[in-house]
Amino acid sequence: MVAVMHAADDAERRGDAAEALAIMAAHPLGSDGKPFWRTERVIRLQQLLVLEPWLPPWAISRWILAQAKQSLTPANHGIGRRALEVAVELRGGPDALVGVDECDARAKVMDHDWVYRQLLLYEYGGLVRFLRTMATPDLLVGSHRIHDWARAPMRVLRWESGSHPVLQWRDLVSGDLVDVLDLGASAMVDPGDCVLGRVVPAGSGAIFEDLPLWVPDDVATDVALDPDGWLQALRRGLEVERSEEDQILVDTVRAESPVTDVPDMVWQLVALTNAGQGCRGPITPEVVVNAAAQFVRAGMAGALAPAEGGIDPWPCLAAALLDPAVLDRLECELSAADGPGLLVLADRLAEPASDVCRAMAAVLDAVA
Repeated sequence: MVAVMHAADDAERRGDAAEALAIMAAHPLGSDGKPFWRTERVIRLQQLLVLEPWLPPWAISRWILAQAKQSLTPANHGIGRRALEVAVELRGGPDALVGVDECDARAKVMDHDWVYRQLLLYEYGGLVRFLRTMATPDLLVGSHRIHDWARAPMRVLRWESGSHPVLQWRDLVSGDLVDVLDLGASAMVDPGDCVLGRVVPAGSGAIFEDLPLWVPDDVATDVALDPDGWLQALRRGLEVERSEEDQILVDTVRAESPVTDVPDMVWQLVALTNAGQGCRGPITPEVVVNAAAQFVRAGMAGALAPAEGGIDPWPCLAAALLDPAVLDRLECELSAADGPGLLVLADRLAEPASDVCRAMAAVLDAVA
């Protein structure tokens, strides 16, 4: 499958999501007869293709980050090993890893570890190297200030206030308030919580380049005293014995999506709960799509119930709306009478969900 992997990577480097998906569809299984491609990668490409008319340039920048992380170049092997060694050390060493075997355990770290990703892309220069030697002009032309993203520093911020789709964060080093488009961070933290993350330019505003990492106040204070020493502060924080709810979860289930930071399992659970399904089985793809469509309709009607566990339902609704299967269902079900409700959502959700809502409302109005 090595040649096939390189072909899919080359298609992505040209900015051709359709060709990459076609290659994957033609070779779905590995030599062991099991599905070969990571689900997150397939979903990301599907979103890029389906949402192409409404994609903001920062979504292409996020696609570039994903490509830089999965790059198979020999240069990446070296920095990848370094990043993996540090990430494994922070987790307590190889014996603390979980997996069916050593290879699987290490792969899980590479797929999900927050520190590994930060080191590989930023501290060790993986993103800069990808931009310099791998990314094609066709891919870069659609992005937004990606070279500025590569230089974005690690920051420690506290969520202060704000209403969707923009939230205000306090930079604990400068004291400045920072407006950040909410792509899902508010679904994973509470007001007053602190995070580590990189804020990058996005159109006329800013976003987190990826889901930031929640940290307890003592770690946030430590980083604020020495921002460049964030890794050492995090290491010290991980060595502190903490209660279960105060654990620092470097092993994150990220969205791996160019348009949302809400993991699928989070928005799906919120949608199922909103629809009264909860965790009762069987939870089939059809059940999830039905629940998500009801979830979106509840938001349109102003009847969105608070989610359990303090999870903010609005970025979850945006993530559900942008799922290709859910979007397809809504396009089939909605009528002209739903136009006003879509415009209500458009004013509440971040882009590109807001643009999708306005476009759907305009189509419904035109055919009424």
